[in-house]
Amino acid sequence: MGRRNTVNKLTLKLTAPNYAHLSDAIDKFKNKEAQFYQDRAAELSQYPGMGYKGPNTVERDYDALLGTDPWNYKREFNAANNTEKNDSDQTDDTDDSDTGEDMDSFYVRLPEKLADRIDNPDATDGYGDDEEKYILYNPGTGYKEVDLLYKNVDMFREKGSTGTLDSDRFGGGTRYFEGFGEIPTRYKGNNNMNGRIAHMKRLIGTLWNSQVKPYWDSYNSELNTYNAYVGGGTGTEVITGSDPDNPWDGLTNDFKGYNRIDELSSKLIKEARGYN
Repeated sequence: MGRRNTVNKLTLKLTAPNYAHLSDAIDKFKNKEAQFYQDRAAELSQYPGMGYKGPNTVERDYDALLGTDPWNYKREFNAANNTEKNDSDQTDDTDDSDTGEDMDSFYVRLPEKLADRIDNPDATDGYGDDEEKYILYNPGTGYKEVDLLYKNVDMFREKGSTGTLDSDRFGGGTRYFEGFGEIPTRYKGNNNMNGRIAHMKRLIGTLWNSQVKPYWDSYNSELNTYNAYVGGGTGTEVITGSDPDNPWDGLTNDFKGYNRIDELSSKLIKEARGYN
């Protein structure tokens, strides 16, 4: 599974000043990891023809396609040096003689959860919670924000259902579709990485870095603070000295009490220490 390891909370010292903060940071990071795959599954399940996909299935399939280390995806993409497609890769470069617009370009309505990630759509329709977002798609050039984890779905096999955006009372408006009619891979393949893998490494790596990495960084910051207090590391302590019968000589006592349980709730510790 694509999850990062954290320290076992049962091994932490309750006497560390930031025990509660570190415990919280571990929980928040693990929750955000799980939420990441829940969000990816929710978006994919909205793609036309996809059907429901559970987070465990999606996580497993990302692992199989891209590897079990999403924190490395973006770095691996950058190292592979794949280039984006452009107008020279379009399927048909014929332009309308009157308007100059590309003849085979068409609008695609984005599924809601994909649309939520897009700040600069080519067109919108509706307002507020009812707003829909569209991109003007030029066949052959790809769209970098769409998830290509699953290829054999209606959204990629066909252009699908059609409708009209910006419609008026006279029946005018702009036609749109709900599919691409092809797998819209945005990146070209090279000797280092094929186009679909490059597309996915960039997309999922970018999303992981923006949604999960801040919580990983926060956890590491609290862990460093904790290690600075306890003397570094969370492994088994080994006491050594010149006198095996008196290993405590020269050591300072920071023991804070007896009958310490393995773990207290973060809320209780915060209350006991006077946090608001």
